[in-house]
Amino acid sequence: MDGEKPRVSKKQRNTLIPPTTIKTRDSELEYSLHKVTASLVPDLQPCLPEVPKNRVVDLLIMPTFQKTSCPVIEFTAESAAEKDRLLDAFVAFAGKMVEKVQAAGHWADYLDPCTGYGRVRGPSPYSEVGAAEAILPYSVVHVGTLGGGCRMVSHPKWDLSCYPATMFFLCPLETVTAALAALQEEESAFLAAQNVAGDATAPGEAT
Repeated sequence: MDGEKPRVSKKQRNTLIPPTTIKTRDSELEYSLHKVTASLVPDLQPCLPEVPKNRVVDLLIMPTFQKTSCPVIEFTAESAAEKDRLLDAFVAFAGKMVEKVQAAGHWADYLDPCTGYGRVRGPSPYSEVGAAEAILPYSVVHVGTLGGGCRMVSHPKWDLSCYPATMFFLCPLETVTAALAALQEEESAFLAAQNVAGDATAPGEAT
C-alpha cells in the first residue's frame, strides 16, 4: 500500500557497514560490519575466552571475503597454495585493523580461518558458515567431497570461489570506521607509490 515503509529484515538492522571492497597491497578484500545476534552469543562465548560473558552481546563482527583463483574445496597443491596466499593477505589486513583498534584502547582479535580459533584459544572453534547464515544475506550450500562433504558460504558474486575470515571488535562503531579510514589511506598511498615507482623504472620510448 502507498505510504507503507519497506520492511527491514533483522539482518539489515544488525548491519552497520554493508559489504564494501578495499584494495590492499596484498589482495582485494570485501568486508562488512555487524552487531552480534542473539543466536550467535552461545557460540561466541567459548571461542572468544578473553571477552567477558556479559560483553559478548556488545561485540562487532567483521566477516571478510576474498575471491579465490581456484576451487579451494579441493585438496590439491594449487588450492593449498591459494589458501596460504589468501590467509597471508587476511592476516596482514586483520593485524593492522586489530593494532589500530587496540591502540585506541579497545579489545580486538581475528580468528584463524583454518582452525576457527583466535590467538587465545578457547574450548571450541568459530563457525564461519554458521555466522554467515546468521548475519549475512548469503546462501549456504552443502558440497560433497571425498571426505563426506561440508557446508560452504556461496558468495553472491563469487559463488563458492571465496575465502571467508573474521575479525571481532569490542569498541564503538566510530573506532572501527576510523581504523578502516586510516588503513585505506595507508594502502592507497602505498599502491600509488608503487605505481609511480613502476612508471619510473619502465623503459622509455625510443626517440
